[in-house]
Amino acid sequence: MTTVETGTMTGAGTGTGPGGLLARLRRHRAAAGIGLLILLAAVVLTVLTGTSAENAAPLDPDNAGPGGARALAEVLQQHGVRVDVVRSEAELLDAGVDAGTTVLVTSTASLSRTTTAHLGRHARRASSIVLLDPGQDVTEGLGLPVDVRAGPVWDAVPAGCDEPSLGRGLEISGGDRVYLPRHYFPPSVSTCFADLGGGVMASVDASASHPRVVLLGSPEALANRSILRADNAAIALRLTGGTDHVLWYVASDLDVPVTDPTSLDALLPRWLGPGLVLGASAVLALVLWRGRRLGRLVVEPLPAVVSATETTRSRSRMYRKAGDRTRAAAVLQAGTRNRLTAYLGLPRGTDPATLAAAVAAVTGRRTDEVGAALTRPPADDSSLIALGQLLAVLEKEVRRP
Repeated sequence: MTTVETGTMTGAGTGTGPGGLLARLRRHRAAAGIGLLILLAAVVLTVLTGTSAENAAPLDPDNAGPGGARALAEVLQQHGVRVDVVRSEAELLDAGVDAGTTVLVTSTASLSRTTTAHLGRHARRASSIVLLDPGQDVTEGLGLPVDVRAGPVWDAVPAGCDEPSLGRGLEISGGDRVYLPRHYFPPSVSTCFADLGGGVMASVDASASHPRVVLLGSPEALANRSILRADNAAIALRLTGGTDHVLWYVASDLDVPVTDPTSLDALLPRWLGPGLVLGASAVLALVLWRGRRLGRLVVEPLPAVVSATETTRSRSRMYRKAGDRTRAAAVLQAGTRNRLTAYLGLPRGTDPATLAAAVAAVTGRRTDEVGAALTRPPADDSSLIALGQLLAVLEKEVRRP
């Protein structure tokens, strides 16, 4: 029996056997689970944000991914429309714009009021400006009499308007923003794809400061992954293919002046939303995983009774493990002094010298011997054992009738 137990303990202690490996895995399964969740979160976030060297900018004409807009650019070129892409304000201002040009901006979140005003002045001779999902900063920068309301439109919406470039029966798959005209301001504004009191699309007539401006609050209408939904493709081609030249402006955050007020959408990184959702999902999964192990509450009668012997042995084991002989001896001596004081009828708090003299008078021992036993710390473990035995003998001699 002894041999079997020893062998089992050795295998578990060294961790070389299968039992030791399983024990370590069970002991660290919480850490392993958290590590796996972090690894999974990193992989999913990498997939969401993209790690390839190819263009991954949303609605970029060179992005062939699901969120890009290369499909629209390719179809326009196949129909004889020249597509020029500019990626900074400097390139935009250097590009030629005339009445045969449609200016398309698909990164309006990177525009500020100042850069939008520059865009309007430079493109005032264009046939039209098509802005995809612009916010209030963009409409204010162009001086458009339009209010912007953020509110997702999930269902397909028919045009239901008399816009010349659209048919009344065309349907858009949805939208992120709705535009409401201020009818008391010229120029006139017409809306299509009505929802929430406005329209997913708004068309503003040309003025002295800008050409005709089209606001389309549905970025998914041009994205590769959804351009074939509903009538998105027809809507995108009719808004951008009416001229022989499309100047595709991919705005950059670097063009925004430092002192220019910028919308929150432009300041926050694009991966923040998916990252927060992913982190919250990981935390929720961890809570559910760990929470199910709590089980039912166990009812225990109170107060819990612990015997004095068990407490004494536990404290002695702690003193032995710590090697604190001085503390152990002080506890023994203090207990003996308290009991001897009570046996002899002395007042509480009697000093050790007076107590030693009283004990010596009763037992016939020398006063210095008793005083040393009641106050002096031991030198080693054997001295501690001898001290404990001597203190027990002193108590017996004092109590002896």
